[in-house]
Order: sequence, then structure tokens, then C-alpha cells
Amino acid sequence: MFKRIKLFLFRNISTRQTIAKNTLWLFGGEVGGRILKVALIVIAARILGTESWGIFAYVLAIVGLMTTFSDVSFSAILTRETVQRPEEKEKFISTTFFIKLAIILIGTTFIILSAGHLTKLAAARPILPIVALLLIFDGLREFGFSINRAFEKMEWEAVIKFITGAAQAILGIGALIISPSPISLAIAYVADRKSVV
Repeated sequence: MFKRIKLFLFRNISTRQTIAKNTLWLFGGEVGGRILKVALIVIAARILGTESWGIFAYVLAIVGLMTTFSDVSFSAILTRETVQRPEEKEKFISTTFFIKLAIILIGTTFIILSAGHLTKLAAARPILPIVALLLIFDGLREFGFSINRAFEKMEWEAVIKFITGAAQAILGIGALIISPSPISLAIAYVADRKSVV
């Protein structure tokens, strides 16, 4: 019985089984990671209070907007092209990596250099450069996910999402206990991303 479950969860045997396995892994990883993030959000909002939590959420929204522009469907294109032409996978992976890295670095540099002009909130300005590093780590993680999807190994993506959620919750709560401020929470967010990239 255990052998059959292990075979189902970790091997690609048929198209139907691979789709079911990958769906199960992605669903589990996404749900598990999000539950842990929700726990962190609830605890952080209580510890920080409305004003400090609002500043942190505002900074995350600004960086999140930049994250939207940093991918521009490169991950989907990489997955599609690698599946359609596996003999050229090295070319697609390296080309996509360098284009994505250039866009991520431009976006991160823009946020860091223009932190003083992106917002009028003085308390948000020192947090912006820290959270801007999320662009780099999240972009590289998404690049890795697109390679996993191309090779139909979604179990790695699920494990990484769950580990990211757990690390974010543990580091975030720990940082808030030590120093309850938006800056310490921002550092914890970046530290957990760095640990799983």
C-alpha cells in the first residue's frame, strides 16, 4: 500500500496519473503555504497594530505591483517551449534566466533608488529597499517553478511553497517578538525567501 502511494506521488507513470499527482501536489503546497501566511498576517497585524501593519502592507503592495511587471509571462513561455522542444531546453532556460534576471535587477534597482519618491509616507521609505529584495528572491523562485513545471515535477514546487510559508511564519513571528516593527517583519520576509531560493 505504502509503495503504491509513494509510486503515485513521486513518479510520472501515465498522463492521467501525472496530471492527478501534479494537481494534488500543487493544491497541497498552495493551501499549506497560504494557511501559514494567513497565520503570520493575523499575528503580525495584532502585534504591529493598525498603523504599522498598514505601512508594511502598503510597502508590500508597491513591490507586488513591480513583481507583476518582472515576469511578463517568461515563466509560462519557458515551460511551454521546454515541453514542446526538449532538445533545446538548455537554450530556453539560459536565455529566459538572463532576461528575467535583467528585468528583476532593473526593477529592484528602481525601487531602491526611488524609494524616497515612490511614497510620501516617511515610515515606509526605509522599508521599501528591504522589501525590494523580494523581487529578486521571488523572481528566481518563480523561475525555478517554471523549470519544475516543464519537467512535470510539481512536488518540488509544493515542498518549496510549504517551506517558504513555514519559514516566513517562524521568522516573521520571531522577528516581531524580538522587535515589533515593520522593518523587522520586512527583514524576516526577505530572510525566509533567501533561505529557499
